[in-house]
Amino acid sequence: MTHSFSPVLDASTILDERLRNAKTQGYSLWVGAGVPINIARAYGVPMANWDALAGHLEGEAAITATGGASLSDRLERAFQRLGDARFQREVRRRVYRDLCVALVTAGKAAAKNNDDPVPPEIRQLARLGMSANPIVNFNLEHETSSVLASGGGGGRILDFDPRDGGTVPKATGDFIRGYTIFRRSLYHPHGTITMNGPCVLTSSGYATLNGTLAFEIASHAAFGTNLWIVGMSLEDQYLREQLTRFRPWIGYVVWFCDSRPNDELIRWAEESRVAIWLVGSWAHFWASVGRSLTKEDDLTVALTWLTVFQRAYGEIHDRVSEANAFSVMRTQSSSEESMARLKNFLEMRGQVVPPDNIDVSHEPPRDHEVEGALMDYAARQNKPWP
Repeated sequence: MTHSFSPVLDASTILDERLRNAKTQGYSLWVGAGVPINIARAYGVPMANWDALAGHLEGEAAITATGGASLSDRLERAFQRLGDARFQREVRRRVYRDLCVALVTAGKAAAKNNDDPVPPEIRQLARLGMSANPIVNFNLEHETSSVLASGGGGGRILDFDPRDGGTVPKATGDFIRGYTIFRRSLYHPHGTITMNGPCVLTSSGYATLNGTLAFEIASHAAFGTNLWIVGMSLEDQYLREQLTRFRPWIGYVVWFCDSRPNDELIRWAEESRVAIWLVGSWAHFWASVGRSLTKEDDLTVALTWLTVFQRAYGEIHDRVSEANAFSVMRTQSSSEESMARLKNFLEMRGQVVPPDNIDVSHEPPRDHEVEGALMDYAARQNKPWP
């Protein structure tokens, strides 16, 4: 006998209870643009969603938007008109730099809070990651992944790079200082813009992604586990098709939404047995995460937050840090390749600086007020600061 499945649940009044029940079993986690946008909006930074990003790039390329075109096709047209370097630079500015402005604003505000110099949005995100393994991040930056991994001792970030062909992706992040035991992997199947790009955004980029292991890593990572989907619209057809195809091998799937999706997506959710939990508002969802999920480790979150904050601080001050420069060069097999990639990295930041003029001998720019507040907090908690 087939039981009917009603996908939409108003979970706004029972969210705490549902989250507490789910955390004991754990879950694989997909996160999307709604996660960094939530941080940015909390501090008054108007960070673009995907539709707004496409509109901005079309404006830069002097292209009239075509009605009915998919997001990847719109981005493809802008990419062809702008060229690789300018396209990646504009994406970086609207996706990463705006997030960095929000992170620095958050850090400055939290440093004045003697009770807790870690912003509440950072703690909530770390708490969401505490019971999550593995994690697939569809955002184009490392900062959200670093925070998601931080509460439980850190992890390894793996990016897909379409230029690498069939090579094994290089691990690019973050083991927490003081921890040497491997924890878990965090996957970026679309790549990241935070180091040197490029990212999979356009229709030609998706053609490159198709046929690689990264293309289906999100679904494969959920094998045999429950799956939570946070901050995603699920408008990418390829993701919906994968979920439908691999659904028999995935546990309970919950798609968190702040408003009711359109009828087409609800029909798909019903056919694919994807539960849609309406959370009322994202502010209510994140507050519930903070109340209901497993508490993060104070010291590792504080250490990770300092690293994330200092990276953001360096980004908005237009400086290439020693760590960034060396990490780019270290991943390459020859000095010539190292310099070419580093030059591309600078161009994406809008800095056309000859590689041989780069001084990587100095300390990256730092904010000592935030660092001091975090060190004082750790001392009050009797936590050893590495």
